[in-house]
Amino acid sequence: LYNVNINVGLGNGRPDEKIAMLNMVMAKQEMILQQYGMSNPLVNLKQYRDTLAKFINASGYKDDAQFMNEITDEELVQLQQQDSQQDKTPPSYRYSEKSKVFIYIIKRCKYNKFAYKANKYISQTHDNR
Repeated sequence: LYNVNINVGLGNGRPDEKIAMLNMVMAKQEMILQQYGMSNPLVNLKQYRDTLAKFINASGYKDDAQFMNEITDEELVQLQQQDSQQDKTPPSYRYSEKSKVFIYIIKRCKYNKFAYKANKYISQTHDNR
């Protein structure tokens, strides 16, 4: 008797299936990068760039470099360091914390002039959001 193994190749799927899958992966990667920043443990900017390249290639373009640049490991580290130093607090939360402080000050303020200035500042800050 012969010892035979049969491996059935499933293929890579149709081009439209590849594009749909890559589109879904890109959307998840974008969400992760936006929500957790570039230094998160799941996906980095270089991986996202590679997914975009595969999407472009699956769309029929051979040279993804005409659409975007490569990201070197050094550039990735530098971008991750810059990203980790930025304040990730949403502006609406930062504003609400400022408002709480000023409201506290106004409530305890002895001088109407100061209360007027603080209230004016809150109004201006709210209008600039």
